[in-house]
Amino acid sequence: MNVSAQIWKTVVSWLLGVALAVVASVSLPAAAQPVTRLEGLEVRIDSLGCGSVDFDTLLAVRQRQPGYLIDYLAARCACSQANLKDLGFEVFCWLLDCTPYRIPPAARGRILSQATHCGYQPARTRITISAPTGVAAAGVAGIIVRSKAFHLLSDTYHVSPESLAVIPVTSSPIEVADSISLKQLAARVIPLDQFGHARERLSGVLPEDFGVETVETCEPFVLVSYAHHKDTVLQHVGRELVKVNAFYELTYELPPIEHAIVVYLLPDAHVLREFARSYHGLKVSEYCIGYSFPRDGSIVAVSPGSRTGTLKHELLHILLNPRFAGLPPWLEEGLASLYEESSFQDDRLLGVYGWRQRLMKEYGADTPRIEELLAMDEEAFNGVGHSLDEQAMRHAKARTLMLWIQERDRLTQVFAEFRPRCPLDGETEPAKEPAARLARILALPESELESKFDLWFRQAR
Repeated sequence: MNVSAQIWKTVVSWLLGVALAVVASVSLPAAAQPVTRLEGLEVRIDSLGCGSVDFDTLLAVRQRQPGYLIDYLAARCACSQANLKDLGFEVFCWLLDCTPYRIPPAARGRILSQATHCGYQPARTRITISAPTGVAAAGVAGIIVRSKAFHLLSDTYHVSPESLAVIPVTSSPIEVADSISLKQLAARVIPLDQFGHARERLSGVLPEDFGVETVETCEPFVLVSYAHHKDTVLQHVGRELVKVNAFYELTYELPPIEHAIVVYLLPDAHVLREFARSYHGLKVSEYCIGYSFPRDGSIVAVSPGSRTGTLKHELLHILLNPRFAGLPPWLEEGLASLYEESSFQDDRLLGVYGWRQRLMKEYGADTPRIEELLAMDEEAFNGVGHSLDEQAMRHAKARTLMLWIQERDRLTQVFAEFRPRCPLDGETEPAKEPAARLARILALPESELESKFDLWFRQAR
């Protein structure tokens, strides 16, 4: 690089830094700040010309002044250059779908407007939902359905007749029986600015044999009951879900959901199977007690009373999928199952010792080691090609691992370590095995992960 080019890079870097600093320091009425600051930044950057700002310069500025403003600038400039447009698209997707930054709604709206010019679409619409009849959901690209089922533990574990019980697991076989068009799915999604018309919107899309019966709204949740819930019970469930949703978003720095989450409450597994087939074109297991369907923002659950365990589990799946594609299955499923048995202590939602831990106490010798669990992909973790018994033990280990990490007060750090990173970050150090990364966060030698976990678990109650 010649001297004049190096000087120009230094000048541009300095000007970018000044622009960011000036924009961030502008004192404006609160409602005007986010958009006006972005507009001010854009004016200053346009005066430089995007083509004159290379990514070495951008990354240098980003290291000194990280934040959504510089990431937005990078995405916008990249999208204006043919050779960088794909990168710009990826940064916009990260910025709008899974960034940890708390972007004000007004600024988010402007970013969304610019991202649309780069080909951005909301995560739930970037995948297709059609498949041949009878194809397992786990094996079809674009099908994102998370289910929770009850599974009778088989004789593999030699359960005595006296203690024989129905053992829940967090996934069950789901098949796509009927395709759903994108137009049908789009009609089901209720934007928050139309939340007040939720009943009318639903009445036009639900199947004839499942009309709109009892409905309670508690933004962003619309609760539709086919289980004869009293209004007071639905209101209690709605308030609980609002509180849980706020906890998830704040604790794990999740972008806010931008559409209503419709919760269908059904009286039993038989009715759930009928609803799944009629509304979502799914053939679910007879043991299924709940599933989430992110494409239309819905949760379906057997819930004849006021319990919210399955709803808390599926809600986390809704918030994470498909926006957090690539999140390790042990982490997503472990967290979802952690909170299915949980209670608030002040403003913290804490998982408690539960049935999965009792399962671990009795059959823990058959669970994978931590390093094996962390290395599993989606198919291996969810038991594709393996028995439901093996799957149950993997899920029990994942939930128990989350309980241990929670007790060490490291859940948010673990989530931050494994969440999708901004495409601009690159690799700051050679990639490490998941177990090594977890050990570092827990301040333990990797070789001691399993022994420390076992020691804690033997004493856990």
